Amino acid sequence: ISGCSANQTIQLGSNGTVEYISNHPTSVTDNCGVKTTGLNIRYLNGATNTAGKIIETANFTPGSSHKVNIKGAGTVEFEYWATDQANNTAICKYT
Repeated sequence: ISGCSANQTIQLGSNGTVEYISNHPTSVTDNCGVKTTGLNIRYLNGATNTAGKIIETANFTPGSSHKVNIKGAGTVEFEYWATDQANNTAICKYT
């Protein structure tokens, strides 16, 4: 997995929420082939999504993006993972 974003600080709007666009890693490659990829989004330390959830999962396409709606101050962790044909898993994370 390459092109993982750096950690960032964002400000909530006056209503206590913010829409954030997560840019996915730019590429996922492996010498024996990539079998699956995924994204885990964890809302920590008081943050949730606007539906009140503290965890989301999604698929991702390298080089694309994913919109999340954050409610409340706290931390949001983006964990991207890819598993190859030999079941080895690579992970990149940022908050």
